Amino acid sequence: MKTGVLLVNIGTPDSPEKKDVARYLQEFLMDPYVIDRPAFFRWILVNLIIVPLRSGKSAHAYKSIWSQNGSPLMVHSRNLAQELQQFMGEKYHVELAMRYGKPHIARAFRRFAEAGVEKVLVIPQYPQFAESSSLSALERVDEIRRFAKFAKPVTVLREFYQLPEFIKTYASLISEYTSNRSFDHVLFSFHGIPERHLRKVAPESANCSPESMCKNLCNQLCYRGQCFATARNLALHMDVKPENYTVSFQSRVGGDRWIGPYTDKIIKTLVDYGKKNIAVVCPSFTADCLETIEEIGQKLRETFQNAGGENLILVPSLNASHRWVESLAKLVQRMESRQENLNGLLIDL
Repeated sequence: MKTGVLLVNIGTPDSPEKKDVARYLQEFLMDPYVIDRPAFFRWILVNLIIVPLRSGKSAHAYKSIWSQNGSPLMVHSRNLAQELQQFMGEKYHVELAMRYGKPHIARAFRRFAEAGVEKVLVIPQYPQFAESSSLSALERVDEIRRFAKFAKPVTVLREFYQLPEFIKTYASLISEYTSNRSFDHVLFSFHGIPERHLRKVAPESANCSPESMCKNLCNQLCYRGQCFATARNLALHMDVKPENYTVSFQSRVGGDRWIGPYTDKIIKTLVDYGKKNIAVVCPSFTADCLETIEEIGQKLRETFQNAGGENLILVPSLNASHRWVESLAKLVQRMESRQENLNGLLIDL
């Protein structure tokens, strides 16, 4: 009896050329969980305004990080799936799929059916829950499962930001990477979301100020609160005191108000406070991608240095490190045995 394991990440263009980037942006931005506007208005906004204006700039950004093997996100994700398959052995069948672009989720379910798996465990590579990432992936998996008439049990892990397999592994990798590097502050930079996205899931968050550290989750599905909890747990395992780290949010676009504080603003404040050597960790990503390599490693480093900073260390994501492979294997086995402390995080489709 084989168990299928499906790793789902967000996706990447087929190439850094403008036409492929435009195609990817269209699919991504037409998702109603990403741009939560009426369908007709969303179509006009995406196809007549955003994609024509952004595809060229995004293509230039992708070209700055593209390697001979392709997009870093795809390279790391494929390596992770391959390493996990090798580590777990023939009793498991591991597949990689992207929410947008290739490889398609439908292809994974075809391969599960061909392999005769008895059940499928899905782990979206989003540590914290958000509608525009976790929920979108979950509903797409369910839609394709039903369309393919896949009759075997399918279980999805909702989020894993608080699980030891994630926290301990990431903390150890961060500590190992920074052990011989000099820095005087840690910046945990998470992917941002519009405030209205947060209020739909966690209305209580409307009472939170941008400076709030969200020490108590007002709602278990509050993305912002989960991000602060992630940072606290990582700092605790790294033995970093609260005064020596800051939490911020990156990647905001458009004119809407996004959750804060904003990474590109806070970095200048840190310089003003004398923090000239900073280690930046991006714990909402499990694989390095455009948002880590280009946005943080290139653009934010330039902003930091122009503001008077000296050295910005971008800590790599988990990628396909052996520790992350081992931790994912343990997580798969815990999902399979339905361990009690996963209650509430597992969704049966």
